[in-house]
Amino acid sequence: MAMISTVPLLILLAEVIWQIFIKYPPTLEQINLGVSSAAALWVVRFISLGLLLAASFFVSRLISIKKGVYYWILVLASPVFSLVWMSYPLDALKIFIVMGIFYFLNRYRKTWIVVTGVLIVILTLNLSVFKQNPKILEALSIKKSQEEVTLRFNIEDKLNPSIEIPIQVRRIGYNKYFAAFRNSLNESLNFFDFETVFFEEIHPLGQKAFVIFFWPEVFLFGLGLWFLLAKQGKNGEVILTLLFFSFIYFITSSASTERRLFLTLYPLSIIMAGYLDSFLVGGSKKIKIGMTLLIFLIFYGWMTNYYDRYVRPDYWLDNRPIAYNFFLSYLKDNPGKYDQILVPDTLYAAKEYCRFYLDDCDAFKIKNFDLSKDTVEKNSLYVGFIGNFTGPNPANSFPPDISNILENKGIKILKKTHILNNIANGYGQELLIVGAK
Repeated sequence: MAMISTVPLLILLAEVIWQIFIKYPPTLEQINLGVSSAAALWVVRFISLGLLLAASFFVSRLISIKKGVYYWILVLASPVFSLVWMSYPLDALKIFIVMGIFYFLNRYRKTWIVVTGVLIVILTLNLSVFKQNPKILEALSIKKSQEEVTLRFNIEDKLNPSIEIPIQVRRIGYNKYFAAFRNSLNESLNFFDFETVFFEEIHPLGQKAFVIFFWPEVFLFGLGLWFLLAKQGKNGEVILTLLFFSFIYFITSSASTERRLFLTLYPLSIIMAGYLDSFLVGGSKKIKIGMTLLIFLIFYGWMTNYYDRYVRPDYWLDNRPIAYNFFLSYLKDNPGKYDQILVPDTLYAAKEYCRFYLDDCDAFKIKNFDLSKDTVEKNSLYVGFIGNFTGPNPANSFPPDISNILENKGIKILKKTHILNNIANGYGQELLIVGAK
């Protein structure tokens, strides 16, 4: 048991080592909070970690599990837990506030006080304080629904043969209120997408996202859910309440999917930890052998995910900070006096990021240049994607080497890199630093 109790600390240490090794630059959210040095970045990250650990502690105090270490292992091993404290301090703050209010309101022992209080907090934080613009608001918009219904009726009126049903009758079956209900229901159903929670890391379309849980854990979740329902396991009320809060948090947030689903980490971890707590202690020998094999699979899932994040972080992480880091690190290591440094509006936060790398940012100018048409300005440095130099291409297809084309214009490629995912569609994935002779 002493050995198992050290596992959460080892997992946390491994995640810190991963972040140190990959040297991931700050996100725009961190830059906007005033992060202007590597030391300040790590201070913000460890504050975010403290907030998430406190939020997780609040939840742990509300559940009944003999060996809470299983809960902590599941929470800390989640890649999205590491993602949030590494890159999104405001998410960590929101989660801390929501779980803190949930914990302290539970002292009143009245469900309606807990639900009402936390619901108000989530709505206030997402919609008012942090100015989220979730899709559910557009789905519920009567004006948008009216436009949708009108467009549909206009199309139906032009059909040949035409629809002879009176418009009043058609509006009974399809109207702006029905359209708003349908759109909001479709948006809400995304919350119940198991693929996002358990299988995003092996998505058949090659989409990338930090997973909430690893795919072997879906078996543990199924067993835990069966145990909770069939055996009347403990923590049912806490789990249902957390799932409800997770749903409200999801539909009122406009962040990436894994960040919107972060709160599901807690109720699902409780379900799985409850099963482990019961069957690893009091189960038969065969059950213990089966559970041991399942735990090995989960460990395998964590190791393969961790290794993949370790060797190719640019695949899993947002590429914009990587793009900013590429050309701003170059300017830091190769200072030069340029009349202007032109950056396209696809890299709109260049001036904000500049403060993290450079002392003087006055030369930066955000301009969506196209050197296939524009005149090259002397003593200028151009930073942009290949389409900014040869002209955009909707097919995203460009020559592999454009050095000769640029040299004929009197400019030279100083450095270039390949950005894994498109930041600017139609402009290619090669990011160039080009100097005018």
